[in-house]
Amino acid sequence: MSSLLPNGKQHFDDNNGRPLVGGRVYYYIPNTSTPKNTWQDEAQTILNTNPIVLDARGECTAWGYGAYRQVVRDPLGNLVWDRLVTDFTQKIDAAMESLAAPDGSSLIGFLQEGDGATPRTLEAKGRDIVGAGDFGLTGVGDETAAVQSAFSASSGKTLFLGINKTYGITSISIPDNVTLVSNGSKFKKLTESSSFAITGGVGLKADLLHLESVGGPADAGVWLDGSGLMVGEIRVESIALDSGASNSLNVGLKIGPDSGVGQRPVVQRSTVKNYCRPMVTQNVKGGVFNLVTFENYKRGLYVKDCQDTVYFGGLATGLSPSATGGPGDNAVLIESTLSDGSSQGLHFYNWRSEDAGEHGYRLGGQIPIRNVWFNDCSAIRPGAASGSTGGCGLKAQGSSGTSMHYNINVSNFIHEDGKPGGGNFCGILYVLVTGGQISNPIIRKRANAVSTYHGLSFLSCDGVQVSNPDVRDCSQFALRLYSAVSQGFPLGNKDVVVRGGVLENQLASTSPVISLEAIDCQFERCGVESSVALRGRVYLDALGVAANYVNCSADFECLDTTGLGGIVTGATDNILMDITTNSANVSTVAANGSVMRARGGKTYFRDAGRWYSTTGSFTVSLTDDTAMSWAAINTSGHLFVTMPSVSYYGQAWMRATATPAAAKIAGAANFAAVATALTGTTGTDGNVTVGATNSTFYLENRSGSTQQITVTVLA
Repeated sequence: MSSLLPNGKQHFDDNNGRPLVGGRVYYYIPNTSTPKNTWQDEAQTILNTNPIVLDARGECTAWGYGAYRQVVRDPLGNLVWDRLVTDFTQKIDAAMESLAAPDGSSLIGFLQEGDGATPRTLEAKGRDIVGAGDFGLTGVGDETAAVQSAFSASSGKTLFLGINKTYGITSISIPDNVTLVSNGSKFKKLTESSSFAITGGVGLKADLLHLESVGGPADAGVWLDGSGLMVGEIRVESIALDSGASNSLNVGLKIGPDSGVGQRPVVQRSTVKNYCRPMVTQNVKGGVFNLVTFENYKRGLYVKDCQDTVYFGGLATGLSPSATGGPGDNAVLIESTLSDGSSQGLHFYNWRSEDAGEHGYRLGGQIPIRNVWFNDCSAIRPGAASGSTGGCGLKAQGSSGTSMHYNINVSNFIHEDGKPGGGNFCGILYVLVTGGQISNPIIRKRANAVSTYHGLSFLSCDGVQVSNPDVRDCSQFALRLYSAVSQGFPLGNKDVVVRGGVLENQLASTSPVISLEAIDCQFERCGVESSVALRGRVYLDALGVAANYVNCSADFECLDTTGLGGIVTGATDNILMDITTNSANVSTVAANGSVMRARGGKTYFRDAGRWYSTTGSFTVSLTDDTAMSWAAINTSGHLFVTMPSVSYYGQAWMRATATPAAAKIAGAANFAAVATALTGTTGTDGNVTVGATNSTFYLENRSGSTQQITVTVLA
């Protein structure tokens, strides 16, 4: 683009319109008779005379700056005019100075494209965003005041930080509704303090909020209110190991208010390093926290009074030096502190806890927690601290006599390499829990000698269902159900059932694979179903009073790889069993109606307190002066009785319902058959006797010592 150029010389005419040859032009300061300079060149290096004498064409060259009083006279001195003239350069310069002033953008209009756009100034448009440079931020030294000013000016606006800068601060507060563009920059807390370096942040939107701190025992990091929070990544890193160890309130990252509710915070990634207590979420509702990572922690994530919140993807690794393994030294700790269910609706997906001082995941407190799900989570080496008082992969425990937790669900949980430290060292431990599904748990060892002490343990629970467990290498019980009056309500287990899967204690252990301890209270509808595979030397031990087992059952297969034989012991005559084992053991105690199968052998049925088979053989160990009985499926049949001693054997035809009830066919001198019941002292002393009456067969040992007696029945 171009424009018309002005004449190179000024031209003057007289009053008759003829060139004012020889005329004179005077220049004064306006409204005065004080001369004011003009120049022959634009650079103002060659002064004109004042007055200027016009040439033969009535012309001259006069450069000036600003306003002048211009007086023009003819050669005789007669006045042609006396006027005020102005050089526009000064106005342009003034305009430029105005535009260059701090408020110069207020002089420039702006209209966004699009229908309905509202005119405003460029100043108003420019103030939609705030830049770090607007407040002189350079990334050098302590810039707390300037950083705070930049944030304070950014409420409802966007704050752009410099590129890859580090802004030194002591403590700042982020006002409401700031959008932060980090450009890779971070803040550095310059001095240790229990005051959080960064607070506030209602409605904060940010790609990255990154704090580095010098750290120390009393240090705290970032505390955001949480409401409306949407952050791509929060990083809080302490230079000093074990920061914040001096007080439980010193947290690396805390999200949520002390009172009220932080609504729907979303953080796509959180990383906290070298803080004793890396992260707290409190009073949060509808939150989403993805990809959470802790390095060198004591208590990893503390979830307090949060609802309907998802924690998707987490890793807690590296034990903090101050982690002793006492209560609370967990990778994840969940509590309700305000009211029943103030923590509820929590979902944990794909979390991995490593080297927790105590438990990997812990649900505790004095008030119920409701509706929690753990999906595809794992606990590796829980109880890793030297003084650990517990080491469960996952422990959910209500408060004795005060509260229970409700609907605690676990799927595809993996526990590895725990410690054999006692009853508080389990793969999964539920205490005072009502309702919940545990599906496909895996409890195993890799580097350790054992996987844990107890695999699955349930104390005073109601309605907990376990499906398809794979529990191996426990130093004591793979499955333990127990209860005691001291634990408060409900004083027993109800509807706690394990279906399918494999349960195994360490094969060198003499402990039962399954321990049911209904000592002080009842178990109702508890047991194992769907042919649970058991591995170990002792398969089941039921303690306490038989009457405490109400409608309890055990359906399992004994996979004896030790060659030592698995047995079932204890007060189990009220437990209905369906057992498959390597070899039948008819001394096993079970409820009437139970079934025992020997692989490749016979099937035995339990009735009238004894095992029997309609055909085939069974072996029983009878002490001296004792007897056993079994129901006769048919009214008559042949019985063959053998034992190691040649003095006691025989063959009898037995008829149990009519006389004569028995007839001796052949046998040793000390073998007898009678048509009566036998009690252990009925037959002749020194004999082994069989009896039949009232649809029942009897076997009595009065030989003077314990005998291993094999009975073959041909119906």
